[in-house]
This record gives sequence, structure tokens and C-alpha cells, in this order.
Amino acid sequence: MTSAGAAKSSVARHLVVLLTAVTTRTCTTSTASTDFGELPLPDQLHPDTATHRRIAERFTKRVFSADGPFAGPSS
Repeated sequence: MTSAGAAKSSVARHLVVLLTAVTTRTCTTSTASTDFGELPLPDQLHPDTATHRRIAERFTKRVFSADGPFAGPSS
């Protein structure tokens, strides 16, 4: 792998960590590594359709949970 390719791969892994942190309560390197292993970024930078779906599912689960920022009113 060239140094440019290694740098691109490093950026991609950091983006996966960032996306994982945004869409889950806790972020661990192992979670991000698992995500990157299951859903590698096609160009090492931009998520594909399956990755966007995972991000959306996590976001929805997080923000609409009982204690999330978009939770409905308590009964």
C-alpha cells in the first residue's frame, strides 16, 4: 500500500469511529473495527447504501429512545 493509500485508509477508519460515536451511546474501537470490517467504505471515504442504512438505524434508535432528544412526551 502506498503512503497515500495508507493515509486514506486511516482517514476512513477515523470516519467510521466518528460515525459510530455519533450514532451510539458509547464508541469503542472494536465496534468501529467491526463496522469497517462488515461495511468497508468503497472508496475508503464515503459510506455506501448499506452503511447509510446502519447509520440511520442507529440514529433513529438513539434519538427516539425513551431518554433521547426526540422522545415523545411522558405519559
